[in-house]
Amino acid sequence: MTRSGRNAGSTTHHRRSTTVLLFIALAIAWGFAFVAMKLALRHADPYFLAAVRTGGSLPVVFGWLWATRRPLGLPRRDVPAVALLGAVNTGALMLLLLIGLDGLSAGLGSILLYTYPLIAALVGTLFLGEHADRRLVTGLALGFAGIVSIAGPTAGPVAPDIVMLGAAVSWALGTLLFKLLAPGRDVFVLAAWTLVFGAAVDVAAWLVIGAPVPSWSLQLAWSTAYMTVPGFGFAWLAWYWLLDRGDAGRVSAYLFLTPVFALISGAVVLGEAVSWGKIAGIVLVGLGIFLVSRSGPEASEAPRRNAHPGTQQPVAEAHRHAS
Repeated sequence: MTRSGRNAGSTTHHRRSTTVLLFIALAIAWGFAFVAMKLALRHADPYFLAAVRTGGSLPVVFGWLWATRRPLGLPRRDVPAVALLGAVNTGALMLLLLIGLDGLSAGLGSILLYTYPLIAALVGTLFLGEHADRRLVTGLALGFAGIVSIAGPTAGPVAPDIVMLGAAVSWALGTLLFKLLAPGRDVFVLAAWTLVFGAAVDVAAWLVIGAPVPSWSLQLAWSTAYMTVPGFGFAWLAWYWLLDRGDAGRVSAYLFLTPVFALISGAVVLGEAVSWGKIAGIVLVGLGIFLVSRSGPEASEAPRRNAHPGTQQPVAEAHRHAS
């Protein structure tokens, strides 16, 4: 091998290692966000926190778009579709996440939310005609067996387990809608405007419900600030920046370490306990997600798709695999 070939290989390896480390850092940030949300829910209503988290992240996101000289406007023809995407993928997701988490531990809430790839795969197979191979079927079976083990018997028609699974459904449907809308568009601008419409839904829900503004304490202030700025706004930007590097499709599975870090930080900070039945369910869900993410011909094509980081398509495709 020539020196230039060795240098190119070393650069590629360094780039991949850096990307993996950044994905793990992002998983840690998102994992601890579940702990921050649990702490904030001790003092504030979930409707209020949903409105603050989505609305409070808008200056961060649009400030970055302005700093990078990306277009800030949204074409009028895209408004209805992006409004629907924002309502599903941000507004409903954030509301259901916080309402469900109010009755769950940080660790178990994160596990249930991160079943969304299983739900997206199921919806894609049943309604979008996507191919179901042996890995997909096995992964779905294991994953949903894990969900049953984690959730256990429900205690009423609106048990927090069911609400959190509703958040996972919203995320899965939003992922599929994003897949349909992303081609040919700047995904950073598209995702920023989904946040606008999602925030509008959350603020409207808060005003309609009439949830009170809480009395601020130091714990509420820092936990709300963390879950809004680094835990959502900056994490959102880091996520899309990583996808824009082009090779995220093959390493974004590291994001599924998020529930692991949520479990660890929940145990350390909040003293949460996890039963062996829950651990068994977590293992089943993890195996299911692994098999689903490796199913179909697209899994073997990821290196070829992600070979051109300057193009728009790898970003959209990686988003489909990992978010």
